[in-house]
Amino acid sequence: MITLLGIVSCGIIFAQTGNVGINTANLNPNAVLDVVSANRGLLPPRIALTSTSSPSPLSAHVAGMIVYNTASVADVQPALYYNDGTQWVLSKGSATGGGTTNVLSTSGNTITSTVNGVASTAAAVNTNNKNC
Repeated sequence: MITLLGIVSCGIIFAQTGNVGINTANLNPNAVLDVVSANRGLLPPRIALTSTSSPSPLSAHVAGMIVYNTASVADVQPALYYNDGTQWVLSKGSATGGGTTNVLSTSGNTITSTVNGVASTAAAVNTNNKNC
């Protein structure tokens, strides 16, 4: 009985220190979880965030946490978000936009650019003068 308990205990301890593979026998040694599929994707947890500054519905911000947000409230929209340890951050590759935005517009002789929410305006200089 003691021998059986020892074997089971060792199995549990060693199982928690290795990596896990799904659909693969050739695990990547650098990955704790290696998922392989030619025709299926990974579906992260789907939760309703309340804002980028609130960890809710989690109890705390956890750096590295990845979720798909289903809510359209405050400053969040349905998209993939990750947590940097202090807030939720919209994934830059999101199809719904957000994240880093770069906007350039012109009107008359004024160029306005917005980068990451910071606007800048400058006078445009025409160097293509055909009257010379």
